[in-house]
Amino acid sequence: MSVAPPVHRDRLDRDHLDTVLRDELAGIIDSRLQILLVDDRPERATLMQRVVEDGEHAGHVVAHAATAEDALAVVAAHRIDVALVELQMAAGAGVAIISALHSADHELAVVACSFRSDPVSRLEAQAAGATAFLAKPISTSDVHSVVARRPAATGQLDPAMRRQPGASS
Repeated sequence: MSVAPPVHRDRLDRDHLDTVLRDELAGIIDSRLQILLVDDRPERATLMQRVVEDGEHAGHVVAHAATAEDALAVVAAHRIDVALVELQMAAGAGVAIISALHSADHELAVVACSFRSDPVSRLEAQAAGATAFLAKPISTSDVHSVVARRPAATGQLDPAMRRQPGASS
């Protein structure tokens, strides 16, 4: 009959510490979001990518797509948490892309971005499936706020994003 060796307290503490550290590391990795930027103008996409990657909330994984086909391919191949879609794309493609992304993944938080923040633009974005609206110029804190919330695909715009530019929160 074999007897198990005694377990020493320091071994239990190290095992516990290893488990806690592994769980915390997994939480950090899981907190990194997969963000898709959709814009047909590379200079705007680069600027938006800098805004998303800037500041204390940096560390998210950012991909860029310039067309609906590219955006849908990214969503099909990867787990995307949030899509930031420029409304002012050629031939009204922004609204069409929002609709296509929403149809492809009803769980995806799709955020419309535009210099046009009039009620018609917001309603068009909402009707297409946008879950939030960011009026440009967009600050780093605006982007991080909406990305952190990942507004659910409920068919209604995120109330925090309904405010007009320059309005106080």
